[in-house]
Amino acid sequence: MRQQENRSRIFGVLSGIFILLSLVSCSSQVQNETPAELAAQALDEAIENLATPPEVSDEVSDVLLSVSGGEPKVEQDERFDISVNQVPARAFFLGLVRDTGFNIVVHPEVAGNIQTGMIISAALIEGATFFGLIVCMIS
Repeated sequence: MRQQENRSRIFGVLSGIFILLSLVSCSSQVQNETPAELAAQALDEAIENLATPPEVSDEVSDVLLSVSGGEPKVEQDERFDISVNQVPARAFFLGLVRDTGFNIVVHPEVAGNIQTGMIISAALIEGATFFGLIVCMIS
C-alpha cells in the first residue's frame, strides 16, 4: 500500500513538473529582430523620409543640357535582312559582325551549314500553330 502511495506521489510530482514546463515553454519571449528585418525597417524609414529632389534653376538646366547635347538620344542599331543558302555556320556568325564594331566569339566546334529558308519555314509553321490555338480557344 505504501508503495502504491509513493508511486502516486511520484506520478503527481512528475505530472506537475511536466505541466509547469509545458506552460513555461509556451510563454511569450521577446525575440530579437533578424538583420534582414532591421534592414527592411531601415529601408522603409528611408523611403518615408525621402524629400522631393531640390529644384534646379533654369540656368543650371541650360548648362547641363548644352554640355550633354540637349535631349538624350536613343541610338538605333542598323538592321538588315539576311538570305543565305548552305553557308558554313562559323563563316555565317563571323560575317554577321564584320565591319560593325561588335565582336563575336564562335566556338571552334561549331559546324554545319546555315540556311535561312528553313528559319522562314519554321516561323511560318509557328505562326500557323498559334493561329490554330487561337481559333481553338475562341471556339
